[in-house]
Amino acid sequence: MKKVYFKPYDFVDSDYYYKVIKTTKNSMLTFNSENFLVLKRGSIKNGNFKTRNKRAIELSKMPDDKKLCLLLKYKPYKIYQYVNESELKDVSDQKEIFGIKIVIQNET
Repeated sequence: MKKVYFKPYDFVDSDYYYKVIKTTKNSMLTFNSENFLVLKRGSIKNGNFKTRNKRAIELSKMPDDKKLCLLLKYKPYKIYQYVNESELKDVSDQKEIFGIKIVIQNET
């Protein structure tokens, strides 16, 4: 794996482009489409997530010649995927979403 600079991805190898996303246990990741996701950071109280800040991450500028792999620092509280405009699906246990591979560095 080779570190790259000034690109929409952080690392590259022969099979994948890698994008590092700094998640915590108090973050939530939502895939709006294969080109767009939202990282929310906040707090969890009584099973409810309260958003403190959020950041949109655009993936459409990634090259198409290799697959994309997201490297997450910690396992987020939840990972969601939009099915349509009003329906969310919990995909926290899936290893691939919209063809994007998900790798979590620290599972605990």
